[in-house]
Amino acid sequence: MPTAVTRRRKPKQARSREKVERILSAARSILVNEGPIAFNTNRVAKEAKVGVGSLYEYFPNKESIAQRLLEDIERSESDAILQRFAELTEASLHEAIVAIVETTFALYQKHSHLYQALRTVTGEARRREGIRPTETAIVQATQERLKPHQDTLQVRDLELTSLLIFYTVESLAFSSVTHQPSPWTDQQWIDEIVAVVYGYLGLPANQPST
Repeated sequence: MPTAVTRRRKPKQARSREKVERILSAARSILVNEGPIAFNTNRVAKEAKVGVGSLYEYFPNKESIAQRLLEDIERSESDAILQRFAELTEASLHEAIVAIVETTFALYQKHSHLYQALRTVTGEARRREGIRPTETAIVQATQERLKPHQDTLQVRDLELTSLLIFYTVESLAFSSVTHQPSPWTDQQWIDEIVAVVYGYLGLPANQPST
């Protein structure tokens, strides 16, 4: 059976929070530089210079550490995407789609090694938990951006469409990370992801939409 991803007590004092940050920093370093095979609680505790018992006060297993890292990075990147949405209020739909794809693609590229390692460690837990709050906010922002164009788009359910666009862009951006070294340039990946979104919305891929 899959290992349950649970947490123990939350750090409240500054000293405890600093210890947790050292644990997370050590875990991040191991995952990025050595990969999931080297990742375990004993190794993380040693790298963080804390006792294994102390680590277990906050994280009962390696999966819970990886889950926390994934949540942190997703929260940070969700904030970046929502900020990008906020900057696009006056942009055309074409400009907004391109900008969001570019932003998502760049974020996955920036953290490619960490994302691949975290997805390996937390894959089962992610399949069980469904859509997360950070994703919900992006889906809602996408829906609001599409709403003024609903009558001209070939979609039946705007909320479902927004959800599927989110998953499509995220999945394809992550695929670009796993196909490294890639025979395609970053711009080719971006252009093709934009074309997929345009095709789903029923828009001509080579003609900007206002």
